[in-house]
Amino acid sequence: MNENTEVNITQELRLYLLTDPDYNAGDYDEFDSAVVAACNEGEARKIHPSGLAKWDDEKERWDHFNGHAWRFPQKVECQYIGDAAEGIEKGVICSSFNAG
Repeated sequence: MNENTEVNITQELRLYLLTDPDYNAGDYDEFDSAVVAACNEGEARKIHPSGLAKWDDEKERWDHFNGHAWRFPQKVECQYIGDAAEGIEKGVICSSFNAG
């Protein structure tokens, strides 16, 4: 391969439904679920439904607390729901927030 050869490496994204198993209907100012696009389940679990917070593996916490609760990645239920269409970017597709 020479310097003029273009390498096109694409990662196929999958869609995952994230749900909070501890959410109680009637709770407010909390997310209860989200659909996210990620390469794998582990990556999906580390996507916050707000799209703002990032999981810090070293500190084992969300790096941006926006006042809206979400669980640790290992506590979130994560279900594969299908492959993402071409052009979909990694991150939150939609989320469910219960305002109070």
